Amino acid sequence: LHAHQPTGNFDFVFRENFDKCYDPLLQVIETHPTIPVSLHFSGILLEWLAENEPTYMARLRALVDQGRVELIGSGFGEPILVMLNEADRRGQMTAMSDYLEEQFGERPKGMWLTERVWEQGLAHDIAESGLQFTLVDDTHFVMAGLRGDDLSASYITEDRGSTIRLFPSSEKLRYYIPFQKVSDTIAFLESNATDDESALFVYGDDAEKFGAWPGTFEHVFEKKWLARFFDALANSEVIEMMKISDALDVPPRGRLFLPDASYREMMEWALPYEARREFLKARDLCEQGNGDGADSAPFDPGVFLRGGTWRTFLAKYPESGAMQGKMLEVSRRIAQLPEGEARANATLELYRAQCNCAYWHGVFGGLYLPHLRFAVYQKLLAAERIVDTAARPPGAWVDTMVTDVDRDGYLEITLASDRLGLLIHPRRGGHIVAIDEKRRGIPLTAALSRRPEVYHEEVAALGREKTSLGREKTALEKEKASLGKEEASLEKETANSAASSAAPPSDDDGTVASIHDQVLVKEEGLHKLLVYDAYQREGAIDHFFDPATTREEWDGDQAGAERGDFVEGQYKSAVDPSPVSVSAKLHREGIVRTANGPVPVRIEKEFQLGAGNDTFNISYAIENRGDAVLETVFGCEFLLALLAGDAHDRRLLAGEEELGPLRSGHDVKGVTTVSARDEWLDVRAGLSFAKPTDVWITPIQTVSHSEAGFESVYQATAFMPRWKLALKPGDTWVREIKFFAFHARGEIA
Repeated sequence: LHAHQPTGNFDFVFRENFDKCYDPLLQVIETHPTIPVSLHFSGILLEWLAENEPTYMARLRALVDQGRVELIGSGFGEPILVMLNEADRRGQMTAMSDYLEEQFGERPKGMWLTERVWEQGLAHDIAESGLQFTLVDDTHFVMAGLRGDDLSASYITEDRGSTIRLFPSSEKLRYYIPFQKVSDTIAFLESNATDDESALFVYGDDAEKFGAWPGTFEHVFEKKWLARFFDALANSEVIEMMKISDALDVPPRGRLFLPDASYREMMEWALPYEARREFLKARDLCEQGNGDGADSAPFDPGVFLRGGTWRTFLAKYPESGAMQGKMLEVSRRIAQLPEGEARANATLELYRAQCNCAYWHGVFGGLYLPHLRFAVYQKLLAAERIVDTAARPPGAWVDTMVTDVDRDGYLEITLASDRLGLLIHPRRGGHIVAIDEKRRGIPLTAALSRRPEVYHEEVAALGREKTSLGREKTALEKEKASLGKEEASLEKETANSAASSAAPPSDDDGTVASIHDQVLVKEEGLHKLLVYDAYQREGAIDHFFDPATTREEWDGDQAGAERGDFVEGQYKSAVDPSPVSVSAKLHREGIVRTANGPVPVRIEKEFQLGAGNDTFNISYAIENRGDAVLETVFGCEFLLALLAGDAHDRRLLAGEEELGPLRSGHDVKGVTTVSARDEWLDVRAGLSFAKPTDVWITPIQTVSHSEAGFESVYQATAFMPRWKLALKPGDTWVREIKFFAFHARGEIA
């Protein structure tokens, strides 16, 4: 069983999972001494347990000492190993083995492979880290050509001369335990019994499905599913239980090489939107058969039909790719430090930042959860701060670098100081990809763009159904007034029935719905938020609009409202370094469509960052290079992502006037500053202008799927200062914007 909580998860989530899962799970193990168990706890969770539940750690140590429980290794920060460089892969695994030996007196023999993401090169890395085995889903083995009884055995695999043992974890068993009846689960296990001395049946899955997943606490612990299951295992004359490391004594079936893969659902989730829609149609056709003769029988599509590899997430979600790029860059800088305390401390922060959860999205929130991405960047900034302190002399400084940070084939510009860090992408509209407040380690712009997901079709359908029901309800209410109490009672009964159907089904005969099979909606009106961005939401994005365009029209149809070709067009760039300040100068020539026809326009923008400053400047020069008057509205979009869109201590401000929570939208007129204040993080960040300026302020909200159902998530706030332009041919308009990041109650100059 694998237990994990991600870097940056809320303390109350750790606590709730402890109370509902980790503690009662250990109690069941303690009261069933004849059932040996292999457990994996991520390093992040073990750190929390050591600090908050030392008694639990002692109980776990006692079970290890008694030989009843073995703790298996992994990467310490629970990373997807294939997204790391080779040194970090091995460093992560070694760090985890060291920690387990320090805390529990025993080095692990094998490892839990995070999300079972396998590539053949891992065999060498695992073996060179002193580990002998791992387990992956039997899906991997099916894709390698194995069938039937061959899936109930272990195999040897090799890479670069190093060998490890691979154990197939049964996908069918994942859906039996703990969702089906105990008797049916035991019957399934016993039906796979064999006299073959190499036969094994392996189960590996998330511990959280025992109590923490919706509907499972009552089923697993209050109704004692797990205790009854353990009793049945102990009483079975057919099933022999063992820890995975003991299964190393069972001879392997042979030699095997697996394709790059993860578990079936993960590979489906990794596919881009259109590809996944096509994949699901193809899968349905496979399961239905073609309806024509003997060859029309349905078959398991998992045999030959598969989705993408995990790495696809890094391209599917550019925000994930950018986060990985930052992580790899920080790792490179740490590797340049000499061995010692600074390098060790920075490395530990890096390992925490490599926690996988914020880099992908499936049935859990993952990448869509701002606090997880925020925490990853916080750890990276903490590591970077250690490196800067160790590698630079004390005092204020500035630096610049031109390199392909996000590994997309195009160069980005880094402007860095002791106070702030900027990453600028000339190829993508000259956007500011990231703004980091370095002293407190705050990523100010770690937002997520709105994009379609396959499950949005369900959200839209539920919205249409709700709208239809709402119309029927209105009609019923009118009818109820004339028909009396009997119909009212009937309507109430129907409503209660509908409400109860939303809860995860559980019954007394020992079954409960898997999280993969539940359709839950946490709030109403989600279908109204299914609006998608036409470009990557970042900073310093250059827009042109018709004078009559409203904020709502732009937010609802960005492509339709846009009149220029600058939003994601390529800018040419140059860097100007100096000892006290650094700047990046960008320019692009493009077209703006107006009522007078298309007008050639040149934009020049310069970002300037000084040493020791909590601000940086952006200067604009827009030149009309056409023969007609340029009558348009120019807007420059910036982002701030400060979490908790409805919290009382996070507010939007125009000047010193509070406008409302971060999730609110506003059209403000004639202001010289707009900002967002976060009392919890102690930061106030925003824009200031030399002259009164009109600004659109718009929340960015996504709709995503989590273990609790469909939900809206506040991602960031977009600030769009806007200016009406009426430029004659050859005229140039200039403006300067100052970005600031002060303490929450700091005064704005």
